[in-house]
Formats: sequence, C-alpha cells, structure tokens
Amino acid sequence: MDLKETALKAVQDRNPDGTKFKVMNVTTDFLDGTLVFVEFRDSGDEDENYVYVTPSETLVMLDYEDVTALVARYRPPNAWQRLVRELFHVGGVAGTIGILITLTICYRIAFQGVGDVPQVLSGALTTILGFYFGTKASK
Repeated sequence: MDLKETALKAVQDRNPDGTKFKVMNVTTDFLDGTLVFVEFRDSGDEDENYVYVTPSETLVMLDYEDVTALVARYRPPNAWQRLVRELFHVGGVAGTIGILITLTICYRIAFQGVGDVPQVLSGALTTILGFYFGTKASK
C-alpha cells in the first residue's frame, strides 16, 4: 500500500460516514515523515483531515490546529539517533556488521599496527563500503 492509499484508508476509517475522499496535497520531508491533506464530504459538507505518516505510525488529525500542536511537540533526533536510523535505513543488519568490522579494523590498527589487520577483514570492509556508497548513489 503506498502513502496516499495509507492516508486515504486512515481517514476513511476515522470518518466512516464520509464520501468522495480525495488526496489534495502531499508534503514530503515533513518533520520525520510525510503530511497528507485529504478532503471528503461528510453529511453534505466539505471536511478535511491531515494525515502524518512515518514508517512507524499513521496519525490522523482533524484540523490545522492539531498539525500545529504536532509541530510544537516535535523534537528533532539527536546525532546518535540519526546515525542509528540511517544505519538501519541503509542496510539494517549489513550496516551494523559493517560498523563492527570498521571499528575492529580501527582498533587493530591503533593498538597493534597496520600489518596485523587480517586480509579477510580488509576485504570485508572494502565490500561493505562499496555496498554503502552504492546504495547512496542509487538514491
């Protein structure tokens, strides 16, 4: 189900007596998600809802005041949270393994010298870096 369908279904579930549901506007990169503006008819009158969609939640708001309250409560993620989110967004388990291998190599170089890094770890790091930058280039 795509973003617009998710928003329409959420508004339809919230307003079961409504008709003629239509997505009027989609604002991407809104806080940590997407804001979808949905118009519909309810008891003969035009009405609207705003739907805030993130990978983890779908929140239906009745009016613009609810959107304003959402913005007021928003706290941007700190650097650590952004790093973890980006790590799992790019490769999930593969990204975590990549970080661990990179840290292992850095530790070995710092405390045991350059010549002590096993060839297997060097090859794995090269493959993981290629994967990471390859996924970034495709976006």
